[in-house]
This record gives sequence, C-alpha cells and structure tokens, in this order.
Amino acid sequence: MEIIHQEVNIQRAKAERNPLELDENICEVAQAWAEYLITIGKLDHEDKKYKGGSTVGKRLHKAGIGWQKCGENLTTYTPNDVVQGWMGSPGHRNNLLNHQFQKEGIGVAWYGGRCVCCQVLISPSISPITSIVMFFSTIGLFIFVGLWSTNSLISFFGLGIFFIALFVGIRNTIKRRRKKRRI
Repeated sequence: MEIIHQEVNIQRAKAERNPLELDENICEVAQAWAEYLITIGKLDHEDKKYKGGSTVGKRLHKAGIGWQKCGENLTTYTPNDVVQGWMGSPGHRNNLLNHQFQKEGIGVAWYGGRCVCCQVLISPSISPITSIVMFFSTIGLFIFVGLWSTNSLISFFGLGIFFIALFVGIRNTIKRRRKKRRI
C-alpha cells in the first residue's frame, strides 16, 4: 500500500500536482471494497448488493467521510505495476492527477494469486464555518452591488458584511494552517 501511495505522489509531482495525503479511514473503505471484489470475482465500481454502499460516494458517506468530489481507480495489476497501469489509461490517469483531490485511500486484496487494488480519492468537504463565511460574504457583496445606486447606507452595510466575513474566513484559514504545521 505504501509503495503505491509513494508512486502515486511521484507521478503527481511530475505533473506538478500537490501530493495526496494517505488517509487511514479512506484506506479502510478502499480495502473493504477490494476484498469484496475478490469475493464476487469481478472488477466493478458499483454493486447494489454490497451492504457498505453501492457506489464509492455512498461507501464514503456510510463510513462517515465527507467529500466534495470523489473518484475511484481499480485494477488487477500487482502492487508493483498498479500506478503504471493507471497512468496508461486516460480515465484512471485523470483521476490520479486531478488537482482537486487531496486525500487517498488504497486497498489491496489477494486471493490465490489474484490481486485487486482499489484507490479511493477525495477532495474533503468544506467545514461548516467556511460555508457560513462564504454565505455571508456573498450576501454582503450582493447587498453592496444591488443597492449601490438606490441606498448608499445599506450598500455600505452590505460591503461591511462582505469584509467582515472575508476577514473571518482568512483568519480561520491561517489558524488551520498554523495548527497543521504544529502537528
């Protein structure tokens, strides 16, 4: 699994993309799907019979993992050849190099010489605070632009809301980045 993760990030670096973070919870989702595919004997992105969720999005949701965008790569190559196989396929390559994806989980299952590798990729969901900040900054900007010609006082009130929301958003982003650096 670690070999695949390292090779994925090597390919992303060559394409000038940020490295993916290997997420333990997403790995569990990918591992469970790889093991399930071994038991049913076929490679597929969906199966309505699977109790963990019929699609990758549903499987992530059921595991309590929030996401804005998700993708999945599957293959029967051995772990040493997985990433090269994905890079040779346009759809898999697009998933692997997608600049929106920030995290991945990898699962590898073996059964009697057969191997299934599953890569699940996500861009994490926006935090509730970020959503609220975005909402108020947008509302403030609309009030400013929409009422500029009719009522300057209300318009400047809207501009004030925009800048306060923008300040709060920037402050929270800086706090999160500082917190990540300490860890």
